[in-house]
Parts: sequence; structure tokens; C-alpha cells
Amino acid sequence: MGQILSEILNDISDGRERRAMKTMFDKILNDDATATHKAIIYGAAATPISIAGAFTTGLEISADGTTAISVTSGFTGTTGISLAGTATDGIALSGACSTAVNVSVAQTAGDGFVTASVLQHGSYNTALAYGTVTDTLVMQTTHITATPASADYVMGSVNYIETQAASAGYIHVGYNRLDVNFDLVNGYASRGRVAIGDDCALGEQSACLASMEIGAHAITATGSATLTAGLFDLDITAGATVAQECACLEIRPRVRENGLVGSTCGMRINVNCEAANYVNFGLDIRSMSANQTAAIRILATPGTAALPVGIHIEGQSSTTSAVTHAISLVGTVTNAIHFNETDGSQAALTMGTYNSGYDETPIASIKVMLNGTSGYIYVHDTIIGVT
Repeated sequence: MGQILSEILNDISDGRERRAMKTMFDKILNDDATATHKAIIYGAAATPISIAGAFTTGLEISADGTTAISVTSGFTGTTGISLAGTATDGIALSGACSTAVNVSVAQTAGDGFVTASVLQHGSYNTALAYGTVTDTLVMQTTHITATPASADYVMGSVNYIETQAASAGYIHVGYNRLDVNFDLVNGYASRGRVAIGDDCALGEQSACLASMEIGAHAITATGSATLTAGLFDLDITAGATVAQECACLEIRPRVRENGLVGSTCGMRINVNCEAANYVNFGLDIRSMSANQTAAIRILATPGTAALPVGIHIEGQSSTTSAVTHAISLVGTVTNAIHFNETDGSQAALTMGTYNSGYDETPIASIKVMLNGTSGYIYVHDTIIGVT
């Protein structure tokens, strides 16, 4: 550095100008006075480059090059770049880049979940305390406008992980956790939202899409685990006291307009039969608890009118779309139907005087409707004609 400055000074022919330049360089590089501290320090020092005065742009690189700022492998300190001030933007990128921030090497162990973290805001085991928040606090924001062409995609976030070898471990491509240790009105570990705000022609729209693809490969099972495109797990520890209902999955359809084209439903299981499809059951309920009340419950609580139908089974008019058995009972089934009351409130009632002329008198009847006409099926306590 000194050699370069000497050459610059020697090139100045005017003595007065040369002395003025030398004084200026001495002031910039060597003045340690408190009021006029040197602007730049270089060489072996605590701060090799220090800008102490007020400025508009601390460092400007206006020429073209390969790397604007390079921290090489020779640097083995604690922090590559440290921002400790109170700037409006810690790092502001206003230019168009191919990749705004690029991490091109695997990170080493640090203060992450267990080993390495590419990006941290706090660490998994040590949280940053924000205290009481009086406005909306957003950790990460992406807000853009875009129009995908033809068959192109616009994706807000892409997390892509591939396995490298056989493993007995776990992989979570995305992991959201919410710890609730104090009173909280509503809490959601993950939320998806699609807002349709104007007239438009739409294809399939979904706030959440989960899919699993299994190619033509030989898959062996590990234990009794199931391959699923979606999994919900509700775990309530023994001894817990919970003063409200709990559900592993709740679906809330809110259709406030009548007369929509087609049907609306809370849950649709769409088994596509246009191609080869060997699905055994549209809905498979495995009841393995002796404490379970029922596999399916339909609780009618409408505000005004009665629920028209509890279970609707519909076969189309063609022979290929007919339902062969409306209900199929297989295995050990004690009673085909159970009525809790016999006063007529559940379509079953005990018999009064019976004048049919038959020897066996039925004990009750079940009310049915045939094309709008009511009828009754008699119930006997013995099988007629069998002794």
C-alpha cells in the first residue's frame, strides 16, 4: 500500500500539490486523534477496515467483475458478515439476480435443530423472545403478482430433499410446530388459503394438496406401517383433562348459496373409474378399540327443518352403475339393526292388538316408506314355522 502511494506522489510534479496530497494521505491512514480518527485502517488490526463518520454509501462497487465481496476459506472466524446496527433493511436486494441468495455447499454442525441450519431466526432449542405483540408479526413474507404461461408453474416455496442411502431415520420436508403453554383463543400450526375474489373460469382449486406417487417398483413393508398421501394423528396422553370435544379431523362446509351446479358436500371420496382402478374401499374404518361407541355417527342438529336422509345410497340408471348390495354384512354381526326405542320415535314400535288370524303374534313393527307410501315390517321374537 505504501509503495503504491509513493508512486502516486512521485508522479505529481508540483511540490505544493505533492505535499498537500501527502498530508491528506497521512490524515486518512495514520491519524489516531480522537476527533479526527483515521477513516481507513488496513493490515493486522482489530478492524482492518473501519468507516467511523456519517456517510451515504459506505462501500460502492460500480465496475464489473466476478465477485464483488469474497470471504474465502482462509477466513475461520466466528461470523462472515455481521449486521449489528438498527438499519431499516439488514440486507436490501434491489437488483435483478438469477438467485438472490445462493447457498451452494452443505453447512457444518452449529446451533440448529441438532446439527446444521442453513437459515436461522433463533435456534430450535433457543427461542428469540418478542414479548407481547400488539400488531401482526410476520417472520417471512412473500407477496408477488405473476401469470404462469401455458403449462408453467409459479411456486411460492420449493423444498426438495432426496435420500442418499438406506436409512432407519426420519425425513420431514416441511415441519411446523406450535407450542401452547398459556391461554390462546385460536392456534394453527399450518394454514392454507385460496381466495377467489372475482369472476373467472377455474379448474381444480385447493387450499391443500397432498399426493403420493409409487412407480413400478418392488416396495417391501417395514412393520405394519401404511403408505398414505395424508396422515392426521391426535395423541391425548393418559391422565389429561380436556373440557371440550376433540377430533382428529374436522370438516366445516359453509355453503351459503343454494342452487349451485352439481352437488356440494363436506367430504368427497372420488374413486376415478375412467381408467384401471383397483381400490377396495372408498372409506375403510378400522375399529380396534373396545372403548369405541360406534364406527360411524350421524348426529342431526339442524336449526329448523329435519334432516331428510341419514345415509343416501344411490345407483345410477345404467346396469354398470347399479349398487348390488345396499348393505353387506360379513363376519360376525350380532344384530342387523338396533333400535334403542320402541315408541315409534325411531321408526320401530311395539304391537297392540293383532288380528291377523296367524298363530304367531309379532312383538313390534318397523316403519318403512315405499315410493311415498308408508308400510310396516313385522318383527317376531321367534322364527315363524321353526320349533
